[in-house]
Amino acid sequence: MQPPKIFYSIALLIVILDQLSKYFVKNYFPYTTNTGAAFGILQGQRTFLIFITIIILGVIFYHAKHYPIALGFLFGGAISNLIDRIFLGKVIDFIDLGFWPSFNIADSSNTLGVGILLFLWIQETINDANSKKP
Repeated sequence: MQPPKIFYSIALLIVILDQLSKYFVKNYFPYTTNTGAAFGILQGQRTFLIFITIIILGVIFYHAKHYPIALGFLFGGAISNLIDRIFLGKVIDFIDLGFWPSFNIADSSNTLGVGILLFLWIQETINDANSKKP
């Protein structure tokens, strides 16, 4: 079964917003780059990160019909950072809060997707527990 259209719409929107923002930032604003994963772990492990991302994208796509909105955010964020990693060899980060490592729209999308998934799983757990009460 194919994922619903909302999954593709969200993923495409995230890729477009992230890539356009990075293009704009690269030309007009300061930015940082990251050759690793979140929080700078696995620096310089480009091939490994590309391989793992492709596997994760497959898992996300497989489960997208169950959680299309949350996984649409994750899929779009992962694809957009994968584009950077493949074509630039690094990921462009430009949102710098000072007290947190710099990040980008794709990273924010991934965080939002995980947050939605956690909320849905907690909600399902509570609903399951309530349905088992006498």
